Amino acid sequence: MPRSVSATTISFHLKKLREAGLITTDGHRKGFRASRKAINISFNGNGFHVSEE
Repeated sequence: MPRSVSATTISFHLKKLREAGLITTDGHRKGFRASRKAINISFNGNGFHVSEE
């Protein structure tokens, strides 16, 4: 059974990805996108995963 993830945890990881230049955000609660199309960002029960294609 998947456990819930707090909004604080999600915000923390999005901030780190933004600081690393891997994503850009469209504003609060409007989503995000990869800065380069060659990067995959996925999330599963083990956390965020970033991979280059």
